[in-house]
Amino acid sequence: MYWTEKISDKSGLNDTAMKSPLRKWALELTGWKWWFYQIVVGGVFFIIIECLLNLIGMTILPWG
Repeated sequence: MYWTEKISDKSGLNDTAMKSPLRKWALELTGWKWWFYQIVVGGVFFIIIECLLNLIGMTILPWG
């Protein structure tokens, strides 16, 4: 993780992410809204990664 911290510190991406309004909004979610956000965003991210991997003939699904 050394090089990722070095890149994020040098580019300022870490500070930008910490001050993001989306991050603030997500941290304030509670209860069912938090669960819904985690499942929907995680599901969309998973589907996108799976589709991209399928383009190069790979999968992250154990039965695929």
